[in-house]
Amino acid sequence: MNVKFIENLSDRSASYLHAILGMIALTVWALGCEFKSGESSHAPTQSDIKSQPRSNVRVLLQENRHEIILGCDQPSALTVPLKSANPVTAIFDPEKNSQLYSLLPGVSYQMSRQYGAWTMTRLDNKEWQVFSVARLELRPGPNQAVSLKTNAESTGTALYRGTIQLTPTDSSLFHIINDLDIEDYLLGVVGSEAYSHWEIAALRAQCVASRTYALYWLNLRDKTSLYDVRATQASQMYKGIGAENARIAQVTQDTTGIVLAYGPAGKEKLFPAYYSAICGGHTQNARQVFGDSLKPLSGVSCPYCEKIAPQDLFTWKDVRIPKQKVAELLIDNYPFLQDLIKIVNIQIAAANEQGRIQSFNLTGLEGRTMRLRAEDLRLTVDPTGRAVQSCWFNFQDLGDSWGFTNGRGWGHGVGMCQWGAQQMALQGSNSVDILKHYYPGAILVRAY
Repeated sequence: MNVKFIENLSDRSASYLHAILGMIALTVWALGCEFKSGESSHAPTQSDIKSQPRSNVRVLLQENRHEIILGCDQPSALTVPLKSANPVTAIFDPEKNSQLYSLLPGVSYQMSRQYGAWTMTRLDNKEWQVFSVARLELRPGPNQAVSLKTNAESTGTALYRGTIQLTPTDSSLFHIINDLDIEDYLLGVVGSEAYSHWEIAALRAQCVASRTYALYWLNLRDKTSLYDVRATQASQMYKGIGAENARIAQVTQDTTGIVLAYGPAGKEKLFPAYYSAICGGHTQNARQVFGDSLKPLSGVSCPYCEKIAPQDLFTWKDVRIPKQKVAELLIDNYPFLQDLIKIVNIQIAAANEQGRIQSFNLTGLEGRTMRLRAEDLRLTVDPTGRAVQSCWFNFQDLGDSWGFTNGRGWGHGVGMCQWGAQQMALQGSNSVDILKHYYPGAILVRAY
């Protein structure tokens, strides 16, 4: 694959990229990309980038399910047409590429797994069928998409492009994985991570960052991995067709194949283009959160998000959590902490120049101390990230509770600040300006 570097932009090309790149701001309920500890590693080589064609990405929608309600339907008012090579929506045995069952549009089916076999029940007439195969794959027919919902009582149904794979993890549980073209995936990411009414420049910058992040992980995963990314803040929010609209489709099309890269001239590599909702005034060095030591992720001043972010998000309410609950949550989530017997004290171990906490020292009953990353503590005591919104806070001993006070920002703070990018766009910056500011030293590459 030929890789074209987009540099030294003329006014004309910059104008085109202003119509080609951008940043997408996230929705208030799907802010930033939160990552599990240990998911950071080395970028693929430049030869990997060159040899990587436009490909599919495997998205983990749900994990270790016992059952799921599935079906198929024809989405309305799609800007980007659906793709299908199958005459009808059907369930396949992917190992033999053989069709097992045809799904009827508008009909719901309950699929469950037990004792190593699949049982499917048609909910309108209770007819059932057993599939004694390892894996199942749902392939959509013309103008149709696979629909999923958690259970029969659930009111929300999500529609997805591409195929849905049901991959067993043991005799009774399975992962639900969406396998689809990466540009189709971005339609559901940008629309999940952003307000689609934000400035085009901001939306395009987000699209480039999201594509870069996804391709980085796609290249990094080995063939034994069941999936490439998750559909949650552990990677990037992805809500399928329900998150799409005409504006999102346009910025995705405008930026097709464009990614960020960094490294010596001619040997640039993809890197994980992290982003978060509100940095609080300065983005964080990725080394302090994920271990990546790269100039584009080293942190920059951001005088923008304070001007536009809702005040209750830029600075958040004080949070008070009982010490016993904090200790129990930490030990339950990190078994190695059981060596402390009981957590009797927590102190700040390190913080950056701006005051964002990087790590904590946890002291046990016999005086032994262990260190834990601040992001891990934050997301353990508040998995939603909506109360303890960031690690930029004062940590206080309030007797029987720990206090998280004077907090600012939302998310881990690494990479692009989404609300800051929107403000830059409002002030006249194009998408290239935004990306250059938040990822200093990176260049734009047309990967396919």
